[in-house]
Amino acid sequence: MRQRLRVGNLIELLKGGEEVSLRDFKNAVGEEGYAEYEERLEFRRQEIEVMTSLESSSGYDEWLKKGLLAYGKGTNSRGKKSSKYFQEAEKCFERAIEQLQADYHSNPMVAAAYDRDITSFDFSLDPIGMPRLITSKSLDNMNAVDRTINKAKLKLEVLETVYARLLDEEGKEKGRKEVEARGRKRNKNSLELLQERLNGVTEKERTSRRKKGSTRLKGKKVVEGITRKEGQGKVASEADNKFGNTGSQKLKELMAQLRKR
Repeated sequence: MRQRLRVGNLIELLKGGEEVSLRDFKNAVGEEGYAEYEERLEFRRQEIEVMTSLESSSGYDEWLKKGLLAYGKGTNSRGKKSSKYFQEAEKCFERAIEQLQADYHSNPMVAAAYDRDITSFDFSLDPIGMPRLITSKSLDNMNAVDRTINKAKLKLEVLETVYARLLDEEGKEKGRKEVEARGRKRNKNSLELLQERLNGVTEKERTSRRKKGSTRLKGKKVVEGITRKEGQGKVASEADNKFGNTGSQKLKELMAQLRKR
């Protein structure tokens, strides 16, 4: 219970944007939880490494670079000079697509290196329409690789996993104790029954004892009720002696006010 509460407090801190030190985190999740955190951290590092080292079409990338350079010059120029650069850019983009298509057919894995589906090869011949490497820092990159390692997010994931596991263990422990308690009660009843049989007590006598026990309990409650009523009558009588005939009435009103409280 104490560990679960500590883990829950750290979850609230992280969700609230607060920092959680590695020492506090490790103390809360224990050795097993910390090992899980290190595994997730290493997996994330490997994931970034794989995504940033995917094989691409070097020929496409080179023609794309030339096309973008020419397109930029066309944007910054006017008249015939601008048209010339745009035409040059379009030719470079066409060559880039041809090269990408050829490389894809020889190695379909190159498709994973780009930010969009390249299997149709139907792209508009402009900077926005041309596929980009997922590692590209271009604003036109539609699926950029996140190279950051969000340790706070990884800690939160592990904390939530540990919290759920602790909650489940507590539920199982509670259920086990209840089963054990029922078992002890059942064993006690069985032992009493065995003892009665050894003493020669018949089923009829056992039933009679239970009825007598129940009758005694009821009688005890009746006596207690009568005693309370007699006590209240005595108090009412004393109130009448002290305050006159209205003493018992005042006592009833006082008791009613106390019940409301």
